Amino acid sequence: MKKLGAFILGGLVGGAIALLYAPRTGKESRELVCEKVNAVWGEAKDWTSSAPAGVHDAFQTAVSRGDSLLHDMSEKGQKFAETARERGQQFAENARERGAQFAETAREKGQQAYSAVTSRVTGAPASFDDANDELREKIEAARQRISDQVIRNAEESTCTPAQNVEHYTSAERDESSEQ
Repeated sequence: MKKLGAFILGGLVGGAIALLYAPRTGKESRELVCEKVNAVWGEAKDWTSSAPAGVHDAFQTAVSRGDSLLHDMSEKGQKFAETARERGQQFAENARERGAQFAETAREKGQQAYSAVTSRVTGAPASFDDANDELREKIEAARQRISDQVIRNAEESTCTPAQNVEHYTSAERDESSEQ
């Protein structure tokens, strides 16, 4: 604010000095100043009278441009949405078709594998079944031996503490005599 006041004061002082040192008479200077002030005042009136019309025209231009832009963007948005919907439907259809093809291929491969395994199992020699039976018998015999051993161990562990001491000392004697 101080700068603006200083500027205006400087302008007034400069104008006063210019009038004092002007080569014209006071009357001529006053007439010249009046003419300039009247010209500027007339231009200001013209500008203020035409300004609302200019502002109104600028506003109308901006509104019409905004409407056309809005209309264009709306059309482009609708086209984009339609294109996206169509591509989405195409993608879904392609995925559905590929899924069906994959399922069919998997079913065929599964049937081929099942057929191959079935043919090998049904075509297996009888000796293979006999070998399995022998193996089962050996496994069952081993299970029985383990079960008998577990029972013997359980019976031995149910001895009284005195029997355990006697059992261990006799076992130690047996081991030392064997060595």
